[in-house]
Amino acid sequence: MIKRLWRALGFGGSARVPAESLESQLLAAATAGNSSLVQRLLGRGVNVNALGMNGQTPLSLAEENGHFELAKMIARRGALA
Repeated sequence: MIKRLWRALGFGGSARVPAESLESQLLAAATAGNSSLVQRLLGRGVNVNALGMNGQTPLSLAEENGHFELAKMIARRGALA
């Protein structure tokens, strides 16, 4: 799974990863504060307003976890509150 994700993000190869999987990765990256992965996923067109299981968005997860600079970047990419 991880190899497919990295290939889909441009780290070699050309695997297709379901949009839901990429959205899950975006939510996880926002939670962890991984700005480089968030940027790469958003650059690939992953939905900036993806919803987590409890209705959280990448923006809300970044804010809830204290990643305020990342939250600003996500907001600049068109995220809704």
